[in-house]
Amino acid sequence: MATRIKSPEELMKLPKPPSMKMPSMPRIGREYHYIVTKIRGRQVLLGPYDDEKEANEFALGKVNTGYKVITLPTRDRNKAGQILRHTILSAPGGNLEDSLKRMKRKI
Repeated sequence: MATRIKSPEELMKLPKPPSMKMPSMPRIGREYHYIVTKIRGRQVLLGPYDDEKEANEFALGKVNTGYKVITLPTRDRNKAGQILRHTILSAPGGNLEDSLKRMKRKI
């Protein structure tokens, strides 16, 4: 059985494979919500969640200890962790000298 060659019009009507779809636009200016809690003495960052209500519902169902929902400008959990550590260390009572050393290494 011979394979017939498809016309350009037929090829354009075929669905594109997932790898050829256009990438989604980044969500610039969007804020994401994270849950900050302590598990076994360590601070844990859970998320990201699209809205505060979703984060609170997850925390009420899964987190046994106290928690806090915070808003950060990134969806990347690693970057969110860096932002959180920086804000904790730069707050009154935090070790500002260590925070500045880390910031200088990144520059």
